[in-house]
Amino acid sequence: MREIIINLAVAGPFQNLFSYKIKSSDNENLKPGCRFLAPFGKSLVIGFFIEYQNGPVKHRLRFVKERIDNFS
Repeated sequence: MREIIINLAVAGPFQNLFSYKIKSSDNENLKPGCRFLAPFGKSLVIGFFIEYQNGPVKHRLRFVKERIDNFS
């Protein structure tokens, strides 16, 4: 099964997106702006789903902790 990788925008002085893996259940009804609780360094932050990662990723990715928003 193919891994699902998404790009999140994280609040802070960052001008780039951060890539994370998600479970297939978190991919249901996923829309831009959906919030995730994600590990960032030694803490957890809220990230906003922007897009799916299309290209290859050269570094090891972490899974998001949990999906906050569930749209129907």
